[in-house]
Amino acid sequence: MAQQTFAIVTGGRVANIISAEPDVAAQSFPQAVRIDNLNPIPGVGWTYSAGVFASPYSTAPQPFPTVFSKFGFRSLFTLSELMGIDNYASNQTLTDDQRATLNTITKNFDVSESIDVTDPATQFGVNYLASAGLISDTRAAIVLRGQGPS
Repeated sequence: MAQQTFAIVTGGRVANIISAEPDVAAQSFPQAVRIDNLNPIPGVGWTYSAGVFASPYSTAPQPFPTVFSKFGFRSLFTLSELMGIDNYASNQTLTDDQRATLNTITKNFDVSESIDVTDPATQFGVNYLASAGLISDTRAAIVLRGQGPS
């Protein structure tokens, strides 16, 4: 019979990897678990519980931060977007009501110590920038995920 690859599991962790014929592995290493039929193939240091191997290395995408300094928050916008936001008062396409709302939004930004993109006030402000045409709806959604321009 052909050799197969097995993980030697001790205390819920892969302690070693061996190649052996299945009957030899079963006799010599009762804690051996066949792994050459898995994808990805586990390695030393992986955990094993209830028939499932897990890597000790995180493969989950790391979430983007949600709380930013003022500068960090501004870094989520493109230069073009920032120029439009910073100069909204002279934007003749905006109504007086829109400029008044943007004035309040920017004052709230000025007095904040940090900006949390999960805060309803921040979400309102960023979405208002989109409704006023200063950024796109797509960019508003990206900013509110804590992602900067790519």
